[in-house]
Amino acid sequence: MKKTVYFRLEYYKDTDDLSYKYRNKLFINFLRKIKKLKYVFGNIKRIESDDKIEYICYTVQNKEEKMLKKIENIVRKNINANIILPRRIKEIASNKENIEIYQNVNKIIKNNKENKSIYRDFLKTVIKSVIERKKEILEEQSLSILIDTKDYNNTQLISKLITQYKMINIVTSNIKQFAGLEEEAEQNFEPISVLNNKRKSLRNAKYILNVDFSGEKIKEYSIDRTAVIFNIADTK
Repeated sequence: MKKTVYFRLEYYKDTDDLSYKYRNKLFINFLRKIKKLKYVFGNIKRIESDDKIEYICYTVQNKEEKMLKKIENIVRKNINANIILPRRIKEIASNKENIEIYQNVNKIIKNNKENKSIYRDFLKTVIKSVIERKKEILEEQSLSILIDTKDYNNTQLISKLITQYKMINIVTSNIKQFAGLEEEAEQNFEPISVLNNKRKSLRNAKYILNVDFSGEKIKEYSIDRTAVIFNIADTK
């Protein structure tokens, strides 16, 4: 898939110069020819000052434009709709040239960034579905959780997952923060371990849940290339 193309066109005008009209006509013709390609303009802004004319343009593929318009219409009718947007669509909709055009889609993007509940609500179902599709038994699997922040929501998430798996491995750089959780789990005979060995902690992990690790931080760990990673982190 080709990427979105952004470009800026500008020229200085001099109404006393006979070539002004010619240059202006060239620019207009240039824009018209680009429109005939399989790309379409998502937006064209014409900014005119005393001494120059500037066009700020970007293009998107037809199917991406159509998808965004459909999503925008759906969200406009129901602003509380739970929609998980593809990363590519979010990139296009949240571009500064597009924010006003897709206001409702951007509200969804903002809400999703501020609130992980939509992902958490479906998390148990999604993980279970993936494991079953691999023809494995959920209760016989271990789940490794990448997490650095111990707050109420994250503690509740771990509590909900702990009853489903043979073992929960908490991988964190804040060992002390989660030590109490491990001790409490031991007293309740719950299978939790707290780890932070970048070479060994995830080496044999088959299923990994990323709660708040960044992409760069995940790269620091040795992970089997066949591992399945479920990501609910806001970070990239």
